[in-house]
Amino acid sequence: MTCPPTSPSRPTYTPSQISTYFTHIALPHSTRTLLSPPTLSNPPISTKPNPPTALHAFTTLQHHTLATIPFENLALHYSLNHAISLDPENLFQKIVGDGRGRGGYCMENNCFFGTVLRSLGVTVCSAGARVNEGKGGKEEFAGWYGHGFWEG
Repeated sequence: MTCPPTSPSRPTYTPSQISTYFTHIALPHSTRTLLSPPTLSNPPISTKPNPPTALHAFTTLQHHTLATIPFENLALHYSLNHAISLDPENLFQKIVGDGRGRGGYCMENNCFFGTVLRSLGVTVCSAGARVNEGKGGKEEFAGWYGHGFWEG
C-alpha cells in the first residue's frame, strides 16, 4: 500500500504529551530515548540507519500500548449522546489525560495511535477495513465494522 505524502497540517502531539503517554504505558527508558519526538538535532528513528533497533523500539511501543489501552466502547453505550470523538486532543484526554484507564473503540484507538506515530516522525497511512464473512459465497457489504491499518 502506498501512502500519499503526509500533510504538515496533520495533527501531532507535543513532546510533553508524548512523554506523558510513555509514562502512562510504562515504556522502558531505553525505548523512550530511541523514540523521542524528532527535532532538528534528532531525526525520527524511522530514518536512522539501524532497522532492527527501530523495529524493536516500535514493537515494544505497540506491546506496551496494547497491554495498557483497552478496546472498549463504553461511550457508545453509556454516554448521553452515544457518540465518540476522533479529535486527537479529545482522544488524548480520554485515553491518557484523565487518568481513568480508559481506552476506546477501534477507530478511537487507531486514530490515537496513528497520531502518536506521526508525532514520532512516522509516515502514517490510514485506511478503512472490514471483515469479509463470505456467507454462502456472497460478498455483500454490510457496513464498516472493521479496523484501521497503519503503515509507516
